[in-house]
Amino acid sequence: MNIKVTSPAVEAIRDKRGKERDSLRLAVVSEGCGCGADIVFDMEWDQPQRDDLRMKKEEIQFLVDPDSLLYFDSEVIVDYHEEKGTFSLKSDSQIYANHIRL
Repeated sequence: MNIKVTSPAVEAIRDKRGKERDSLRLAVVSEGCGCGADIVFDMEWDQPQRDDLRMKKEEIQFLVDPDSLLYFDSEVIVDYHEEKGTFSLKSDSQIYANHIRL
């Protein structure tokens, strides 16, 4: 998996990182019965776990656990929407999540 971070996202993450932990986790969270239709993609500050895939982009460490990795395409784009103050996770073929706040 490769993570691409847009320039606006890099700046916004750096601005918010000073108040939070150092690593950003991209995760798939199961809600309800746990079937595929009940998953939510999220990005949040977290500490690394032993089994995490770790990637550093623009001095920002990203974490993905092995279970979440199965749901992402080979390249994930982290973008920032300044007018809304939110982040999005997407790939060339789909949008995983919009309106993520850190």
